[in-house]
Amino acid sequence: AYTVTATYAGLEPVSAQVSITSGAFATRDLGLTSAVYKLEKFVVEGEREGNALAITERRNAGNVKDVISSDAFGNVADLNLGNFLQRMPGVSKEESEGEIYLVRIRGVDSNLNAVSIDGTRGSNGSTRSLNRGFEIDKVPADFIETIEVTKAATPDMDADSIGGSVNLRTKSALDRKGRRATYNVGN
Repeated sequence: AYTVTATYAGLEPVSAQVSITSGAFATRDLGLTSAVYKLEKFVVEGEREGNALAITERRNAGNVKDVISSDAFGNVADLNLGNFLQRMPGVSKEESEGEIYLVRIRGVDSNLNAVSIDGTRGSNGSTRSLNRGFEIDKVPADFIETIEVTKAATPDMDADSIGGSVNLRTKSALDRKGRRATYNVGN
């Protein structure tokens, strides 16, 4: 009778008794395990991601509408929403001195598009050019939770938004859990 011990790196050693007679072979299976493989019960908690909500709102919209969550923004250059909006389908940009300051929807001039913040119409009146376009670079990207771009007019829209409308929904403290601190560093 012999005691055989099997070892392997990262696993717990196992010992077993083996009886053998002269001139015979003995086979014994040893199952190596580790306590690492036996996990305790754990619970994964998470908040509903804003991107999933944006996709649902787009799917349930009664018209042609894009809804994008701030989860999809990533890093927005210069915190200018125009840098993000220009990548949305059907939206183009107008620049001044390298900064995106007006957006066009479906190719229609910016003074024929409406921009609202939380459903309240934003004031128009560009200081760089003499038109009624909303200067999108005046609203920091950090304040926005979702962007809704409506490309097809609905009866509740003003008649001066022929191209479409952009609704910027701001972030709310009621949507967040716990404390949160954000910062930007640049040179």
